[in-house]
Amino acid sequence: MSLLDFITYTKCFCGKPNPSICANCRSQFSPKLTNSLEQIDQCWALTSYQGRVKSAVLAYKSGNRNQLPALIAGLGLVVAATGVTKATLVAIPSTHTKFVERGFETIGPLTRGLAKLLGWPVETPIRFAKSVSEQVGLSRTNRQQNLAQAFIADRVISGVVVLVDDIVTTGATASAAASALRIAGAQTIFQICLCRV
Repeated sequence: MSLLDFITYTKCFCGKPNPSICANCRSQFSPKLTNSLEQIDQCWALTSYQGRVKSAVLAYKSGNRNQLPALIAGLGLVVAATGVTKATLVAIPSTHTKFVERGFETIGPLTRGLAKLLGWPVETPIRFAKSVSEQVGLSRTNRQQNLAQAFIADRVISGVVVLVDDIVTTGATASAAASALRIAGAQTIFQICLCRV
């Protein structure tokens, strides 16, 4: 694929060919510090779960990667809003069921792309320690119970960690992942996402 093909293949959130986010869309985003989550120092989101970003995330999860660069750039805007200047990026892992259903690990490519954009390291210190039920349709309490001790850290991690996800609903997944990261040695944990429900 040539550079010209890449530029015309990739699209902004508005659907126009663009290798990232067009200036018009960029001006419409103001990442926000959202509700606090257990085990997480700050949680930030590009936008609420609506509109073009929601559509782009859902299309990406269905295998359409046309807007992957825009999603990565959106996460870059969120990182800039946090004020963090250097950290280790950690992706929320997909469940085995979701990996099989989609055919790929959804947050990994976003996190690796963000790492390349920022020049930050990426680590994969956490994994699922047990099978969990699908979260869709579960209440906040049921999600927390479902994810209790769901993650395990298999290596030490220290310093500032930025936990990356596409959508945060109740925050149960992020909190469970952060709990494992705290045990592994993370001192400060920021959660960033594209959409907060």
